[in-house]
Amino acid sequence: MSLATNFTLFIASIAANLPFINGRLFALFPLPHGLAQQGGKPHYLRVLEWLLAYFLVGSIARALEANAGQVVSQNGEFYVVTACIFGVLAFPGFIFCYLLKRSKKRHFTHASKNSPKAPENGVL
Repeated sequence: MSLATNFTLFIASIAANLPFINGRLFALFPLPHGLAQQGGKPHYLRVLEWLLAYFLVGSIARALEANAGQVVSQNGEFYVVTACIFGVLAFPGFIFCYLLKRSKKRHFTHASKNSPKAPENGVL
C-alpha cells in the first residue's frame, strides 16, 4: 500500500472514533452550557459529527488521489461501502462511549448496593 493509503486509513480511524471519545463539539469547541448540564453530547450530535468526519476524510482521500494522478469517478455503491467501513472503524469508540462507561457505572453502583455489611459486633 502507498503512503497516501496508509495516511487515509489512519486519519479515517481517528476521525471515526473522535465523536464518541471526545466530549467537545467537533473536538474543538466546548459544549453549550445547556448541553453540558444535561450530561454531555446528545446522540444526534454524535451522529452529525460522525457524518461530517466521513465527508472530511472522503475529501482528504479525493485530494490525495488527485495529487497522485487521475481521479476515478465513483457511483453510489462506493459511498455506501465506504460509509459502512467508516462505521466499522467507529465501533471501538462507540463501545467505549455507550457500553463500557455505562457498565462501569452500573457495576460500581450495583456492587455498593449489594455489598455485604460487616456485623456490628465484629463476629460473622
